[in-house]
Amino acid sequence: MKLTLSRHLPITALVGALASVGCKKSAPPSEGSSSAPAAQTSGGESETSKPPAASAESGGYQGLDSVADGGKITGTVSYAGKEADSKIKVSKDKEVCCVGCTGDEKPANALLAKGGKLSNAIVYLDGITKGKKLDPKPVSIDNKGCMFDPHVAIGYSGSDVVVTNSDSVLHNTHLVAQEGSKDLFNIALPKQGQTITKKLKRPGVIAVSCDAHDWMHAYIFSATHPYVAVTGADGAFSFTDVPAGKYTLKVWHERLGKKETAVEVAAKGEAKADVSFE
Repeated sequence: MKLTLSRHLPITALVGALASVGCKKSAPPSEGSSSAPAAQTSGGESETSKPPAASAESGGYQGLDSVADGGKITGTVSYAGKEADSKIKVSKDKEVCCVGCTGDEKPANALLAKGGKLSNAIVYLDGITKGKKLDPKPVSIDNKGCMFDPHVAIGYSGSDVVVTNSDSVLHNTHLVAQEGSKDLFNIALPKQGQTITKKLKRPGVIAVSCDAHDWMHAYIFSATHPYVAVTGADGAFSFTDVPAGKYTLKVWHERLGKKETAVEVAAKGEAKADVSFE
């Protein structure tokens, strides 16, 4: 299978373009409403704003009641490089934020690879226009221990993102879409246990950061179809009920950039699509 390396996105570009979830970093799409009393700042798109057109990242997907003779795609995302995860320096609110620190530092969780298998890679089919129905469940992001949990998550354009503050310090969760560096929301969470809900309107990668703690970073991929996944510790992903056809499978990682490969699914067949970052 032929692999084509897309243009590598250096982390500095991602930080500027992707921007933030909670306490501050890079970029991709979002939106919402509130469920707890307290200061809430809401910045972002107007109701008339429209997401960019075309491709599986941006819309035009048709959900079917059933997929006749659907196939399956399985694969693994690997990392063969020598780069290790970085450290973050905790510079404030240390009594809450530095639990688990060595000195004033703790892992950034920006490059997690064990046994050559890459975690937190977003894998999705681009160019798919119809298939199984989408179940647009809300995505939850928790400010916990002055880190975001989860570090990388899947949301759906048009559904909710639920932001919670589990800490006893102020967090200000900030979401920025990678496409066009679009500022989506600024969500102030001054109270422990506070939850605010917003609606994701734009598809693509959204950077989450915290304006109160500059080491905090996470990402949401706002999808328009169900053929999207985030790899776990085993680096594996799979898509079922894929209509027979030819597709482009894309992989995005915050530190390593993008890769893509062509994949063809036969009726009732299983295609293999392994991707490796060097």
